[in-house]
Amino acid sequence: MPQRACVEGSRHLRRARRPSAQLRHQAHPKLLNTASSSPLRAEERFSRLSITRRQLIELMSDIRHGAVSGFDIRNGEPVLEPPPTIVYDLRIKDLDDDTVKARSSDYALKYSTTRLFALFTRLGNARIERLEVSDGLPWRISCVRCPRKGGSP
Repeated sequence: MPQRACVEGSRHLRRARRPSAQLRHQAHPKLLNTASSSPLRAEERFSRLSITRRQLIELMSDIRHGAVSGFDIRNGEPVLEPPPTIVYDLRIKDLDDDTVKARSSDYALKYSTTRLFALFTRLGNARIERLEVSDGLPWRISCVRCPRKGGSP
């Protein structure tokens, strides 16, 4: 019995040593700390978004699993012309599944989506190299921030 307690105790120690999510995100506080300066409310509605933000949400929903690559952000708004490259991650066992999720005309946005749009607003102008999508929601983003007119990022 003492051996089991020791093993459980060592697992607890390993968990305690892992850096918290807050510490991992300290590398880019200006880009990732969108909570305090977010222009979007926690209960932002789909119907209140700009057309381009709605189009991006619908695109992510259609992709379900994959990525959207090569589009710009101008003044905090996604620019989807010319059309971005879309990469689908498909599982062979799901290829015959033709299930389509019903969409409502208005709904509260998920937290990850509001965070994505808050990041777009904060970036202002940027090039999105890759926006990874998991289960129709933004999961990870790789971007290049465009310099301001004065030349500094």
